[in-house]
Amino acid sequence: MNDSGGNFTVFMDGVTLTEYQFGSIYIKELQRATLSGSSELSAGWHTLSIQVDRPYTADEFTPYHYIDNVAVSVPEPSSMALTGLIAAGVLGRAERRRMAGSPT
Repeated sequence: MNDSGGNFTVFMDGVTLTEYQFGSIYIKELQRATLSGSSELSAGWHTLSIQVDRPYTADEFTPYHYIDNVAVSVPEPSSMALTGLIAAGVLGRAERRRMAGSPT
């Protein structure tokens, strides 16, 4: 056994979004975990970072850490504008129907 598997933390602009604490891990043991989080962001540049902390042991059984399948979803401005136009059109049409008293 090599004591602690470590602590994985995901940050957005220095603020913790989520974290996962691995317990003890054994020789040649594979452990997996999924971290996910969300954050309201303003326009501009932002920093997504992943930090891995664990006690250091200098022996042949020190585990390796891998991070893969990192995905970030950001809506495109044109998609958001199109969604806004569609919503405005639907609301405008409903308002005209209501004002005209027409069922169609």
